[in-house]
Amino acid sequence: MIEIIKEGKYEKKIATCQFCGCEFTFDKRDVQSRSDGEFPFTRIEKTLLYVLCPCCNAEIREWSDYQIKE
Repeated sequence: MIEIIKEGKYEKKIATCQFCGCEFTFDKRDVQSRSDGEFPFTRIEKTLLYVLCPCCNAEIREWSDYQIKE
């Protein structure tokens, strides 16, 4: 009998570089962040999340989960 101890999800994500077309996978350890100024009329800082393209080092800011289709 199979018993699920912990439900899992594939932790990696996929991204495609809009500059060079490289398609690559990454996980949460690869996500970097930096300050991107402040919101208008406040002192709250905006944080930008991104990964670097392994081919051309461009900042990739949009990515999606793997779509598993069977």
